[in-house]
Amino acid sequence: MGRTTAARIRRVGVLGIVALVAGAGIPAATTAVAAAAPRAQVTLPASACTSTSYTLTLSATTTSGTTSLPVTGQIDFAGGAATAAITLPSNLPWASLAGSTISVVLVGGKLYLAVPASLQGFVGGAPWVSLALPSSVTSALASLDATVAGWCGNAQSFVSWLESQGITTTLGTSTVAGSSAIGTQVKMKARKLSRLSKVMRQADKKFPRVAGSAPVTVQVWQNSQGQLVELSVALSGLRGQLTAVGLDLTLSGIDAPVSIS
Repeated sequence: MGRTTAARIRRVGVLGIVALVAGAGIPAATTAVAAAAPRAQVTLPASACTSTSYTLTLSATTTSGTTSLPVTGQIDFAGGAATAAITLPSNLPWASLAGSTISVVLVGGKLYLAVPASLQGFVGGAPWVSLALPSSVTSALASLDATVAGWCGNAQSFVSWLESQGITTTLGTSTVAGSSAIGTQVKMKARKLSRLSKVMRQADKKFPRVAGSAPVTVQVWQNSQGQLVELSVALSGLRGQLTAVGLDLTLSGIDAPVSIS
């Protein structure tokens, strides 16, 4: 794959993560770009997780190899905040960013981004910059928090939703993060993802088309309390230079106190 195409695919991946993760404590030296919209109230289902730590890895396989983008952090579902540390690929075309770890946070209706030292000159030397999110976005994030928190606390509700999308197989029992877990696998077609593909292609014409027949495999693992502890999604059979996309998510410390302010 050409360097320009690779750079665009990685850029789309990074922007996707920035759009999904949410916030933490910020150093005092912060450059405010705009006033923040009030955070929408988060109402969680009765069995929902209140907080969790997570490890997320996104991967993209092309004709020249596989590139991974690991992310770690914490989420406070009740407070509508989380942290994310994104480690950029070492083969990123921008040498000043290759292999570096960038902190992204969203709290109180603002998105905060740690500025690498090599780029601080473009923002007046500030180590952090912030962007206020529109109220429509904060409301959408509150709704997303409630949905994901519900799936975290009751993994079977997520499995039940998946069952309506494809063919379900029981994987039996395994050990996840040192504890016993029960797994379920669902195989479906990528037809449901075609609309997302169109949206991503509007942002970048190099983003691959998602064929309706491309297979998607989802594995969900839940602990003895019924909580979601591991999730993997594999999309293969894509057309073009990008042949497969993967997502691996592991949750730990569910409902343990998190320090996000």
